[in-house]
This record gives sequence, structure tokens and C-alpha cells, in this order.
Amino acid sequence: MARRNRRTEIINAARQLFYAQGYENTSTREIIRIAGVSFGAFYHHFESKEALLMVVIDPILAELRAATARLLTEPALTAVSRYQRLVAADNDFRVTHSQPLEHIWFVMQSDDHLRLVHYLSQKGEEIYLPALNEIIQQGVDDGAFDVKFVPQTANLLLSICRATRVAIAKIWQNHLQFDDPAAAVEQELDAAQIAIDRLVGAALGELLLLDRQNVLDYFATLKPT
Repeated sequence: MARRNRRTEIINAARQLFYAQGYENTSTREIIRIAGVSFGAFYHHFESKEALLMVVIDPILAELRAATARLLTEPALTAVSRYQRLVAADNDFRVTHSQPLEHIWFVMQSDDHLRLVHYLSQKGEEIYLPALNEIIQQGVDDGAFDVKFVPQTANLLLSICRATRVAIAKIWQNHLQFDDPAAAVEQELDAAQIAIDRLVGAALGELLLLDRQNVLDYFATLKPT
């Protein structure tokens, strides 16, 4: 008889429950019941439910890391094209994994999960900063970008992208408070677009942040009640 891998069973049970009903609505007791393990076995492998969530997230992040890494090995791409491919890969990733990412975003809005916020921020930097550094340096070398401090610029660009996504997500979460959610989102996108293009010295609108029309079309369907 094959030996049970209780750690894997716990991870699989947590993934199933987190995806189906969300992290906050899933108790440690429920994970233990679905996995068919003891409390002792659970805490032998994971110090907390939050630590387990980080492990559940890791394979998803590994997919994104692989997708961004492939962009850096594609030949004959300009810096602008490489950046646009990076954004497209990120957007595709968020669509493909929309359900778990939505649950994770809600968890991150609570001050009770600062460790998770820090963990995901660190992982994001590990995935995106090397790509942004290489893309910006290529743009500088090719004369497409006007940047003096490449690593610092990459950090700032990533910060703008993060801040914009958070702002848009908050509009979505609180859309009933807006007379026109789509207009509020469009302002966020316009401000971010100007900031990014000016940051690297690119032509306005050259470095797209999101699939703008899809985002605006979605928000146009949200109406106050």
C-alpha cells in the first residue's frame, strides 16, 4: 500500500476549499476534515492557515514566473514589444486564475494578513523586477527610452502598476458608491498611463498598463442600485 503524503493531501483539500468558497469562509477544521488528517498532522506541516495559503498560491505564481521568463528569451523583440507582451501575459494570467486571485485580493484587504501582503509583494518583485530591468535597459540601449537610473525606474514603474490595480479593485469592490464606475476607472488608467510614459520617456500610450477597453467595458456594466 502506498504511503500517504499528508502534506499533499492538506494542500489539495485547502486548494479545493479556498477556490470554492474563499479563504475567509474556510476553517482549519474543515481543511482537516476534507484532507482526512489529524490536527497534529496539520500543524506538523503548517504553522497556520495563512502559511498554507502561501503554499497553495506558489504553483500559480510559478506559472506566471515561467510566462515572464519566456518573454526575455524571445529574439528580435523591441523593448516596447517586450513590455507589451509582459503586460499581456500578466493580464492573461489574471483572467485564467480570476477565481483564486479574487479570493486572495479580498484577504489582502484585511490588516490581519500583513504577512501575506508582504509575501505576495516580495514574490511580485522577484517575478517582475528582473523583466522590467532588462526591458528598460534594452529600451535605453536602443534609444527608445530616456532613463538615467534603470533599477530605480523599474521599481517605480512596478509601484505605479500595483497602485493602479489596487485603485481599480477598490472601485470594483465599492462600485455602488460611484455614479459612474467606468469613468472613475478611466481616470485611474489615464493617470497611470501618463505617469508610466513620462517615467521612461516613451510616447504617450506606448506602454500599455492593462487591456483598457476590456476593463472599461466591464465597469460600464456596473450600475448603482
